[in-house]
Amino acid sequence: MAKKKAWQDIADGFNSYADVTHRSAPQLKKCWENEKARRKKLLATESRRRMATGGGPFTPGESTDPELEAILCTPIAYTVEGTEDCDTVLPPTPRPEESSATQSPPEVAIPTFSGEYLHKNMFSGLFCK
Repeated sequence: MAKKKAWQDIADGFNSYADVTHRSAPQLKKCWENEKARRKKLLATESRRRMATGGGPFTPGESTDPELEAILCTPIAYTVEGTEDCDTVLPPTPRPEESSATQSPPEVAIPTFSGEYLHKNMFSGLFCK
């Protein structure tokens, strides 16, 4: 349910621009999935070329927009608490003056993307044809 709401928020933001064709949340989601698939295919082709035999230097394929590449290649990592296994290496137990009750939770960097960038580059018809 949260994902549907997030995609609806993206659609609302996209459709708030006056000069765009109105698109629904499922249309924008499909466009995003298509762009990710194109990128995955491009990286697979590049990997095959890099590993190919036959001599000659590696020639990189077509390049993508650096800002779009940053969006598509940003790793999103998070930790699920309570997943210790028997071979998990745990950090040392904090001293009493550094107890977990007095420590702040770690900051998690979540990438944000401007609606204007998505509007200009992703959903304006450049990639969604």
